Amino acid sequence: MLCMVPAKADYLEDQVSGFPLQVIAHRNPGLLPMRVSQGVITQKRVRFLLDVWFKDNIFGIPGDEDGGGMSAFVVFSSMGLYPVTPGLPHYAITSPVFERTTITLPNGKTFAIVAKGTSPQRKYIQKAYLNGTPLDAPFITHHDVVSGGTLELVLADLPNREWGSKAVVPQ
Repeated sequence: MLCMVPAKADYLEDQVSGFPLQVIAHRNPGLLPMRVSQGVITQKRVRFLLDVWFKDNIFGIPGDEDGGGMSAFVVFSSMGLYPVTPGLPHYAITSPVFERTTITLPNGKTFAIVAKGTSPQRKYIQKAYLNGTPLDAPFITHHDVVSGGTLELVLADLPNREWGSKAVVPQ
């Protein structure tokens, strides 16, 4: 599990220049509250970061690109998944930007993430289905992805604080 970032720690001052540093969460997205019981907060904050900080305009990616780390955050999060802990074979499910994303796998299979009606307002996951089976946890495994199939997310304007709240954190 990852730690919460206190509200007062959102901005830090650069010790050399005195200028405010970038918002912690978009410099280090791993600091987002990806705890299982706080999926609603994660869905809200990830969409905020994607909608406000990561744009396809002159401002691009804020701060240092970190050798691909920020781009990976944008790509994964826009799809609705994020590998929370490097080296562990599971992905957190979060609010996707696209209604449909299809990953073509080396084994010839595909893995699709479907989120009909996703929008900046409709960002909260109400239900999830993996290959038609209800999914009560806000994460899937790497095996689920490479096996191919479909992750379907039902989204709404208001959060569903029950979905995923009783899930056991994968180890």
